[in-house]
This record gives sequence, structure tokens and C-alpha cells, in this order.
Amino acid sequence: MVQNPLWETSDNVYPNFVRVEDDLGPVGKGVSGARYVSAENGTEYLIKGPSLKLKSTGHPEHPHVAANELIAAGLARLLGLPTLDSRIVEMRGQLFFASVWMPAGTFYDPITAELFNGCANRDRTYGLVVFDAWLCNTDRHGGNLLVRRAGIPDNGGERLSLLLNDHSHCLVLPGKTVEALVARLDSGPQDYCFLPYVRGSIQVLRQLQAAIAAAEAVTRRDLETVVHSVPDPLMPAGDRDPIFQFLLDRQERLRRVISDGRAWFPNLEDGSL
Repeated sequence: MVQNPLWETSDNVYPNFVRVEDDLGPVGKGVSGARYVSAENGTEYLIKGPSLKLKSTGHPEHPHVAANELIAAGLARLLGLPTLDSRIVEMRGQLFFASVWMPAGTFYDPITAELFNGCANRDRTYGLVVFDAWLCNTDRHGGNLLVRRAGIPDNGGERLSLLLNDHSHCLVLPGKTVEALVARLDSGPQDYCFLPYVRGSIQVLRQLQAAIAAAEAVTRRDLETVVHSVPDPLMPAGDRDPIFQFLLDRQERLRRVISDGRAWFPNLEDGSL
């Protein structure tokens, strides 16, 4: 295991993490039991973690929710994909994955084809498609690909940008164990890319090739660091090595599985991936 001294703990106290000062209540949607909180650094976050019990919601408990989010955030950073700033916070002796809370009016939810087509960074969808295929993200619906209102340009129009959000349903799913990952090693993009305007936007072969190459360029050491740096309370015992191995094996298959599923992208130009 890769050791990180920031995560050494004593008596179930986590002095090296920013602490939550106020629990502002449940988000009220989604199946991860997420909550809004205010932390001592003056920032408001949306938090997720296995200690947020979901039995009362009727959904299966999700012990991997924070680990999924942390691994996805780490890989998204390595790939340069636009995601919310995130960190780990401590609340009442428990650790949580925390992403910066987006105030109402700063983003559109859900996304629409018109909003998508108006985003200045729409080319990021090539990386998005490869990222979701690599992590087997089953939940990239219109509420988990956000459009940020990034400001008002001089011409009076909005400046829009895509933002990847919510990766709790990649890798190990609610109610599943890490052993279920093996069955998804050879699954194609049709299992993860559902939004029709995203599918239609994948057109330029060299951009898809570049996105695949970027994922392939993530080193074994960097991948190991991302997976093995998840704190013990947020990763079920014994699951680090299987998840790391799955991501390695999936990385090796990415080019082939996307090539085999290229018909899923109706506008992609001809040529070898």
C-alpha cells in the first residue's frame, strides 16, 4: 500500500483533514445520501461517504461511494478533465469525500443538447467518453454532465463550459462487490455513453485517438498512487489491489473495446483507432 502520512490517525480522530463545522442537511436527490456541509475553511461542500446510511431510502448501501469518487477525481486530474475541486473532510469522527458546492444560478441542471452545443469546451467530450469507459461509469445522465455559467462576456452572452460531476456509480456499484468488476473488463462504450448529443459529438478520429492515448499514458505508479491513497475508512478492506488491477487491465483494453464499439458513435469518421 502507498503510505500517506496525512492519513495517519489516532483514536479515530483525523487532525490532518479540514473539519466540518455545520451539517446543512441532505441534498434530497440521488441515491448516495449526499449532504451539504460548511467547513472550517469557509467553503461549503457536498459530501458522500459509506457512513451515510441509506437503508431508509430504499436503496442499497454503497460502501464504495467515497472511494469511487476519490479515484475518479484523481484520474480526472491526471487527464486534465474539468471537475469540481474536491478533498477529504472530517465530520463527527468520520471521513467523507467532499466536492465544492455549486450555488444555484451558477450552473444548468439538467443539461440539454442546446446547452451542450453552446459550451466552449465541448471538445472535452472525447476525454469524457474514454474516462467513463475506463472507469465503467454507468451514471452519466443529463444531471451528471453539468453546464457551468462561467461568466458574462463583453458581448452580453453567457460563457458556458462543461463540467463532469458525480462519479459514485463508477467502478464498484451499490449492492455489488469488487468481484463483479471482472465481468465488465471487455464492456464497450455503449454501456456507458448514453446521451445522444454526446455520442453525436464524437466525430474527429484524431481527437478520440488522442483521448485514448492520454488514458494509456497514465503510468502504473500514478494509477497505484490514486487507488492506494484512499484512506482506510473509505475503502473496504482488501479492495485496493483488485480495483487497481481492474483499472490496469481495463486500461490495456481501452483502445480495443472503443474500437470494437465505434459504431455507437454515428458521426465518427473512418480510420483505425
